[in-house]
Parts: sequence; C-alpha cells; structure tokens
Amino acid sequence: MKSYTMYVCETCGFECKDGKEMMKHEASHLGLTAEELEKYNSLKSYARYMGSVVSSNNDETTREKFDKAIRDLIAFEKEHGLK
Repeated sequence: MKSYTMYVCETCGFECKDGKEMMKHEASHLGLTAEELEKYNSLKSYARYMGSVVSSNNDETTREKFDKAIRDLIAFEKEHGLK
C-alpha cells in the first residue's frame, strides 16, 4: 500500500500534494507572499504563546513581552492590510 500527504486550503478547499505550492496558494488569499505568510503565522503563534505564559506567570517581564508580541503582530497586519 502507498500513502501520500494531501494539503487542503482552509479558505477554499483547494487540494494539492506540494506543501510549498499550498503555502503560496494560502498566502494569495491574504495578498501575501509565502515568506510573509510564514512570518505572519510565526507572529500569531508567538503572541498566543506569550498570552499563555502571562496567564501562568503574570509579572512585569512577561507582560512586556506579551505586549511587544501583540504590537508586532498588529504592525504586521496594518502594514499588509490584514484584519
């Protein structure tokens, strides 16, 4: 038996076997390049992570890091016209 990975666009359901092609496709829905989409996903992930850190260790240092993560994410969204 052979098996393979299939990637499916979360926005429109487009399917393909190539992960890089799917990154380009999903980025096109947002008007971004694949590299910009990777950065955007990284910023969102870090903001979520810092939010969880603040929820368990709420001190000045973690709040500052969380606030910076949110500011960086908002700046990226404004720069690229995302909501």
